[in-house]
Amino acid sequence: MVCRQISRCQREIKFFFLGDLGVSFFIILSGCALTISGSRNYSLSTFYKKRFLSIIPSYWVAYLLITVLLFCINGTFFQDFKLKKFLATFFAMDGWLSTAGFNTYYRIGEWFTGFILLVYAIAPLVIFLVKKKPFLSIAFFTFISYLSVHYNDVIINAIKVWSHIPFWNPPARLAEFSVGILLGLLILNNKIFNQRFLYLFLSSVSAALLLYLSNKYYDGLRFLFYISLFIFLLLSFNFIKNILYNSSPLRNIFKEFVPALTFFSSLSFLAFLFHHQIILLLVAKLPLPNSSTKGADVNLISYGFLVCSVFCLSYALAYFSLPLVNEVKRISKTVLFFKK
Repeated sequence: MVCRQISRCQREIKFFFLGDLGVSFFIILSGCALTISGSRNYSLSTFYKKRFLSIIPSYWVAYLLITVLLFCINGTFFQDFKLKKFLATFFAMDGWLSTAGFNTYYRIGEWFTGFILLVYAIAPLVIFLVKKKPFLSIAFFTFISYLSVHYNDVIINAIKVWSHIPFWNPPARLAEFSVGILLGLLILNNKIFNQRFLYLFLSSVSAALLLYLSNKYYDGLRFLFYISLFIFLLLSFNFIKNILYNSSPLRNIFKEFVPALTFFSSLSFLAFLFHHQIILLLVAKLPLPNSSTKGADVNLISYGFLVCSVFCLSYALAYFSLPLVNEVKRISKTVLFFKK
């Protein structure tokens, strides 16, 4: 009985793993944001150029700074040079390719930078399909996501360039991305609270709860729970926002936080690029307790200090490197759009 309770507790902790939840929310938000920004008429080439500018210049600058930092600490650069490995790094694909078993010059960004670039590559097609047949498309992409997760080993044998981690491949996250697109369309048409949307929300909640209770298809369809949780939070935040704006004192307090949120959001991607190496450096230097250490308070304080340190250092590096990133973006934009 005790073993069963421990096992259930472990599943629940895994289910609510914040990193996985954050990735899911970001994918949904990406689909929503791309749909809203894409409502303005511009060409397919402009879409890809804008996505390039949103990621690659920041990646180049962060990669250069981290490489210099590691050289100052370790005293070595790369021991060899291979064109394939260099190209993977140049186009920010090295982190994702390393999860597919390839040896690369990985430094920053982990798997997510390459993953999101691949998602952006197919985004126009997914947006087009969801616009034409929203519910049929979402059902289709959910099915694709399920197959991608559960038959990942089969796909690896057929395609060499494929992540060995099922949820790190773009097809596995099409369900979340397509729902984000639908949310964007509903926001554009001011239909986010109509009966059709609420029906979709209640259906997803019911499906998620059934899956969670059964645990049978948990690994393959947990994104349904994340989607329903995201929509629930969206509705909750809208309700809270309406309360705040109906109260003058609370509205003024809320407005004070907007500049801070805008500031941190403008640096969030750069901070993300830096954070992994900072974690590795701090873990190597700090006297963090291991699993055998007694005392939960010691663990809480130590890891709390680690989290705060990583947050502060990542955003500090992002803040000081932002001018250089903006300059690289300006030059890249001049080359891509032929503007003086």
